[in-house]
Amino acid sequence: MNYLTQALREHQELAVFLTLAIGFFIGRLKIGTFSLGTAVGTLLAGVAIGQMNIQVPAVVKYVFFDLFLFTTGYKVGPQFFRALKKDALPQLALTLVLCLTCLIAAYTAAKLLGYDVGTAAGMLAGAFTESTVIGTASDAINRVATIPDADKTEPDQ
Repeated sequence: MNYLTQALREHQELAVFLTLAIGFFIGRLKIGTFSLGTAVGTLLAGVAIGQMNIQVPAVVKYVFFDLFLFTTGYKVGPQFFRALKKDALPQLALTLVLCLTCLIAAYTAAKLLGYDVGTAAGMLAGAFTESTVIGTASDAINRVATIPDADKTEPDQ
């Protein structure tokens, strides 16, 4: 096991593709009529392989995050625009109410509980249940010049 861990730490690209392969395999497994699906399988494989403390370069994270955003938009975009033709105003109103409610609730809770920016961003991502918020918040935190580099990558203890 140590050999595998060391090899994956030295060649992070192998860790990424191993995660995808194992995730696809897990997602395709069926127990009766139940299966997790490839997205959940890949997420579980990523969590398991992530426990080996493998550091993936930031550029790889950005590329895969951008691919995630692209594929989500590519899949959902046409449905979104078709729905706008039918009932755009109610959809727009619901979207604005939902976004503002989540934002105000997360901001208020962060101020009341004295959370730092990173924790508040994590809470906002949970409120929206959106992984894109985490990616955007991480990028924003990494661009802040007043935060030391060690604090940007180190979780709070």
